[in-house]
Amino acid sequence: MSAVERRRVEEELHEITSRGYSDYFLMVYDLIHWATSQGMHCPLRGSALDCYLTYRLGFTDVNALERDLPFVRFMSEHKTPDIDIDFASSRWYEVFRYMTQKYGVDHVAVCCTHHTYQARGAVRDIGKVMNLPKAGLDILSTHLSSMVSARSLDDAFDKFAELRPFTHLKPRFELLFSLCRKISDFPRHLSSHSSGLVVSRVPLATIAPVIPSAREVVPIWTLDKDDCEELGAIKLDCLALRMLSAAADTEMDLTRSTPSFRFDEIPMGDKETFAMMQSGNVGEPATAVADCKRARKTLPVVGDASWRTVRTTRWY
Repeated sequence: MSAVERRRVEEELHEITSRGYSDYFLMVYDLIHWATSQGMHCPLRGSALDCYLTYRLGFTDVNALERDLPFVRFMSEHKTPDIDIDFASSRWYEVFRYMTQKYGVDHVAVCCTHHTYQARGAVRDIGKVMNLPKAGLDILSTHLSSMVSARSLDDAFDKFAELRPFTHLKPRFELLFSLCRKISDFPRHLSSHSSGLVVSRVPLATIAPVIPSAREVVPIWTLDKDDCEELGAIKLDCLALRMLSAAADTEMDLTRSTPSFRFDEIPMGDKETFAMMQSGNVGEPATAVADCKRARKTLPVVGDASWRTVRTTRWY
């Protein structure tokens, strides 16, 4: 290890240990080591790649020191570290089961999300309470976008062409719209976060209630991700990607015919792959974020089909 590498390691270790995140890193190390031993590919994403220790510990093959990535983006006085790990969607539940078995069912849960009242849900629920005709409620709720705010229901008949033929019904719904505006953005129900896994030394139920999840794999902690960060709870974002499932299935098929094939040895500069991407003919989900509409429109005109282009272009 060079003097520069040692200095970077010592600086990061000091920051991590002084802020009490040593256990966090050890837990991530254990999870990635287990997942790798099970034949899973589990790449990191986000600011964790700015930490040189994630490279030295084998979490990622991205060398933050070589790429001149600043550690402060990952952890600083005002920023809680956040390590996001991608897993194949077909094996995502295995990860949750492992964590539950490792740390105990009372100590592991997913944080919650609060689903709030938007126009469609407010119309349905308040309309039922008011005992309004189901046919009229169906007309409204069917043609309202799920993202329309309940505050803007008055303008819905003007904004949405599908509702204009029913403008004559608007006066009948004045009280309904008024009540919907009053509960706009109020919490409607709890749901599990798609990826936020929380691990605690003490039983989570002693801090906040824990409720069963519909999936029955891991329970839901009734605090959202912001509450978790405020409490200083350890949260791992274990994301499920169909692209990694497709890659794993493809790798399995290829090793049957070509036993020497290795996923990690795929060349990063394959010209045929980038030519296919630049043509705009990318299939979902084989090329991850490059399958979206903006990517299909942008890649053919950037003029430089390369790994750098794919990594640095904003698709969303």
